[in-house]
Amino acid sequence: MSSSSSVGAFVVEEKTSSPGQGSANNDPGEKLEVFAPPFVSDDDELEEQHQRTFLEELTTQSSSKLEVQRVDTRANVLKQGLWCRASHLWVVDVASNLVLVQRRSPNKDTFPNCWDVSCAGHCEVGEAPELTVSRELEEELGHVLSDDERRALCPVCVFPSAKHKKGGWNAYEYVYLLPLNHTNFPRGERNKGEVSALKWLPVDELVKMLREEIPGAVPRQNLYVEKLVEAVHQSSSSSSSSTAAAV
Repeated sequence: MSSSSSVGAFVVEEKTSSPGQGSANNDPGEKLEVFAPPFVSDDDELEEQHQRTFLEELTTQSSSKLEVQRVDTRANVLKQGLWCRASHLWVVDVASNLVLVQRRSPNKDTFPNCWDVSCAGHCEVGEAPELTVSRELEEELGHVLSDDERRALCPVCVFPSAKHKKGGWNAYEYVYLLPLNHTNFPRGERNKGEVSALKWLPVDELVKMLREEIPGAVPRQNLYVEKLVEAVHQSSSSSSSSTAAAV
């Protein structure tokens, strides 16, 4: 079976919930696509070099080298450290330079109770990464993307994240940015079994959190943080330029 995929702290508001409300999506029998690993390395410095090479070779316009090898269960993919696909969405209030983060449910099978990306999830079999973003956003935060928000969705990169040795997933992470001009987000009711809290962070606090300078967050590799911050700054600059032009 073969197919290819392409990818087109300061708390402003915090909402918490009690453990046990709702349910986390940890179905061990869930089917996930399995891909060949992008590299094999136990050396962190060498791993980052491989990641940079991968990002140079795999652009958001062409990801033909990501071919499905087989389909396996969620439980096997996690246990064996197999490579799957996931989508990440970072929601950014460009006017205030704030980024939305969520605290994962205590019922999660990886990194429970840790602060993480605004919204994320595994791609279902045959599902396009941008559709995963829309589905997970509605499932986790109860937010349905408007047409304007859908058009504003910005692909950042496809990041080969090797987290199995840290208790997480090995995944090709399709990273997206959703720039907004307000913090009135999400509009719906979050799934309390998936997300126990939400808060807005300044970018510099987000960087410290992701680089594990602040405990209690899902760790992100340096190159991931670098690409994310670059995209946030570009989005803020574009917003400023548009505002100036409008004036």
